[in-house]
Amino acid sequence: MKITASRVFLIANPGWIALISLLVLVIRADRRPDLIFNLAALGAFIGVAGLFAVNMAIRGRISRLATAAQQIRASADFGARIPEVGPRRYRALAGEINGMLGTLQRIHEKLQHLNTDLESRVRERTSELEASKQALAEDATRRIESERLNAERERIYRTMHDLSPSGIMISTDDGVALEVNQAVCDLLGYRRDEMVGRNVAIFAHPEERGRVTANLARLLGGETLFHEVRSIRKDGSTRFVELHERAITLPNGERRIITTANDITARRAAEEKLRRTDLRYRAMFNTMWSGFALFEVVVDEKIIPQTLSSSKSIQR
Repeated sequence: MKITASRVFLIANPGWIALISLLVLVIRADRRPDLIFNLAALGAFIGVAGLFAVNMAIRGRISRLATAAQQIRASADFGARIPEVGPRRYRALAGEINGMLGTLQRIHEKLQHLNTDLESRVRERTSELEASKQALAEDATRRIESERLNAERERIYRTMHDLSPSGIMISTDDGVALEVNQAVCDLLGYRRDEMVGRNVAIFAHPEERGRVTANLARLLGGETLFHEVRSIRKDGSTRFVELHERAITLPNGERRIITTANDITARRAAEEKLRRTDLRYRAMFNTMWSGFALFEVVVDEKIIPQTLSSSKSIQR
């Protein structure tokens, strides 16, 4: 008879041996013990012993497998592998575990890559935030310093504006007063709140109000004006005012008219008085019957005396 691997397994397997021996014992239990009974009992003992040995071997392999898995888990070394030795089923189990370890290793490597990438991004973002924080701090410092300087300039400007002996007015491009200093108020006899928001043409002499619009157009066209005008005070009196005006453009594109004003009423009165005195004395000088001459010697390169003026009687 040909012996196959399955037959050899059947014969060598302790479980089968124990089962066959127990069947023989049951069949022969009511008969006289003989050689077959003794052999069956021996086979049962051998089968049971074999089963115990196999069980112990399986438990040992499983224990070693569990120990290897615990060591791998403790070391977190997913590249480690369990030896695939021993019976087929043990090797298959070890292979499955190694396959899971390979999958875990790939996942672990991917997680490490993601963690490295995340740490790199966190460092970059942290660096950007630090740079942004530094830039914001520097910008805040510059803004604070700029605001301090602007406040200082504003204080100086306001002081100069208020203490200036010349009147200063700031108006819109259509002639509405936005800001005036105390000198303008004193010049025209108004309070500041009475002037701000009103058109400058109101303060001009009625005969000169038509010139205000033309002057605004010239200023907005780029001209700088230096001229004399007549203004009406709140009490109705007339003042002669010397104006120096210029248009400026603000950063937001709006136009403003800057005007400085000086009261020249006293000077005009003195000039008019001098002119009248000169005319009176000139008329008296020209109508005198007695000869009268006024000479002033002017020495030039030829040293020739020159006559500056003489009365008509001497000219005759």
